[in-house]
Amino acid sequence: MILKKPRQYYAGNLWSYNPLWQFIGSEFIDWMCVSVGDDEYKAELYVEERNPSGGLDQKDIVEFTVSSSRLPLVVCGPGGIGKTTFLTHSTNVMREDPNCQIIWINVFSIVDPAELNNENLLIRVEEELSRSLEKIIAENRKKTEFWEFLLENWHDPKGLSGILLEEFKRKKEGKTQIFDQLKEILRSIPLLEHIRIRINFLKKVMNIFPLIIIDNADRLPGKFQGDLLRLTVALAEGTEARHFTGENKLNLSKSNCTKVIIAMRPESLAQAHGSSSSSTHSLTVGRLHPPVFDQVVEKRVVEFFNSLEKKVFRSSKIKTDIGAEINLLDLFSDKKSESDLQELGKMLIIKSTKMLAKNLIDPKKGYHLHSLTNESTRLALMMVGSYIASGHHEWRDIFYILSREDENKITQLLTGRKIFKALLLGTRSIFQSEDSWAINLFSDGNPDKSGVLIYLRLLKIFSEKHEANKYVAISQEEVSTIMNRLFNLDVKRVGKAIQKFCGCGLIEESDLGTFYLTRSGELYLKRLTKDFEYLQHVVIDCYINSKYLVECSEKDEHPKKRFWRVLRFAEWVREIEISEYCIVIQNHEEQMYEKYFGNDTASSVLVNALLAIADKLPDHNLWGYKGEKLISQAKDLRLKSSFEQISAVAEERMKEGL
Repeated sequence: MILKKPRQYYAGNLWSYNPLWQFIGSEFIDWMCVSVGDDEYKAELYVEERNPSGGLDQKDIVEFTVSSSRLPLVVCGPGGIGKTTFLTHSTNVMREDPNCQIIWINVFSIVDPAELNNENLLIRVEEELSRSLEKIIAENRKKTEFWEFLLENWHDPKGLSGILLEEFKRKKEGKTQIFDQLKEILRSIPLLEHIRIRINFLKKVMNIFPLIIIDNADRLPGKFQGDLLRLTVALAEGTEARHFTGENKLNLSKSNCTKVIIAMRPESLAQAHGSSSSSTHSLTVGRLHPPVFDQVVEKRVVEFFNSLEKKVFRSSKIKTDIGAEINLLDLFSDKKSESDLQELGKMLIIKSTKMLAKNLIDPKKGYHLHSLTNESTRLALMMVGSYIASGHHEWRDIFYILSREDENKITQLLTGRKIFKALLLGTRSIFQSEDSWAINLFSDGNPDKSGVLIYLRLLKIFSEKHEANKYVAISQEEVSTIMNRLFNLDVKRVGKAIQKFCGCGLIEESDLGTFYLTRSGELYLKRLTKDFEYLQHVVIDCYINSKYLVECSEKDEHPKKRFWRVLRFAEWVREIEISEYCIVIQNHEEQMYEKYFGNDTASSVLVNALLAIADKLPDHNLWGYKGEKLISQAKDLRLKSSFEQISAVAEERMKEGL
């Protein structure tokens, strides 16, 4: 069987840029994605205001650090929302305080991704904490005082600490042997006590108050997030007046407690509570909301042009990707000169960018930005960079309206459908899965028919709900077993798909190593699969049997051809569903199939989406006889795509041995 993609027949220009971005679009998209830690990142890019309001802000972080609370603070938010950026900016004022030392532990940077299942991960974090505290002591030339402090607060039945302390104070030189004995003492003390005694020393002797920030915990497997949470509770609470370690004991008090902040995902936090001995009263939890996104975009555009050294335009006359010409100087009634061209162009870009961002996040337009990305600011910035530089807007009209200061008319040009098209395609002329922020639910990238429905099947499994009407968390092993028993799918292939979902925010991993569907995953499953605007583009990049393939040879095709392509693809999906149900019958797994998929079929979802949009497509009333035939075929396919019809055909084929 030969499978091809419709886009393999496309021979046009692959790129479609906003004409103002033709020479700087690629640089701008990279700039949009810079984050804290990158050389290009500037503090001026930060947006403090958040939407909705009522979540954590900088004031809360400052108040937490000066409070008497002995509870850790959990900064709670989905992956990519900007927890690192928020904490970096919120703690800047504390960096100027000589009595405050921020110890930033990026757990992902001290762990080899290939060893994420290593049980020693928590030990590595404790070692990094201990080294960081030791470094502060050494930089302040307080190592000698620290050893004295250790001996004064460490007691053993043999009285060795007292003897060493006397020798340590008496000898001014030649302490090598004593140091060896001291190091031996430290090796006998658990790592957590290393950390506590150094915290105690910093506070009591040096008048320095550490603030420990544990970052990027949400990028680790769920189990370790729970382990780290328990560590933060232990550090924030400190110990009782006398803490025993084996036969020896440390004379420590609550002064070895310290302020600790950890960044976590909401559901991981909930699961960690369930598996931990710590009660919900052992934490202070603050929810971080997304920044006001149009402000984020506007600031990045302004800073981009402030740092841009090359010219934006080479001439006042610019061409769109369809060959139309726009003279920027003609747009303005005051007849700007050629010398004003660069500033004129920048002004147009900034105004159009602000307008695009404002309309993009308007819920009335249909798709709220953070709903599509599971509130990931990182992913949203990548999306918006391509969206702003996209050529899939009516730029000639937009520029004219902006030059006349009549922005109210912009909303007539930026319909929900047009916005979503520019958001989905970005600067590409046609959809390509590997270059898009959006997941193509009908292709996992493998050139076989199993790859057409594997993503959709997985989302359906993750969408199972229990009695409390919440999504059931399920392990990768369980999901792989289900997919293998039903469709003979390889475990590694299923695992790769699950990791893809995690990276795009469609599912989240819990502390127990299970996964659950997110709001973004729900949106993909319940809305995008029924949205013709999404379907007509992603189908172009799916592997299809040549019998059902409708070639894509141009950028802006007639709506009738796009309708026809999705219809033929729905027929192909029906054929796959029949063959996959044959495997279900062969494996005697009809009950399991019914549990997860019921009577739903992907082909019926596709054809219903077509019939729902048919009378809304441009010039649908002028399609004539061929258009009527397509509608008739769609209605006929709807009948054939019911589960009863598909299962009946599958059973008949099994009887015939096909």
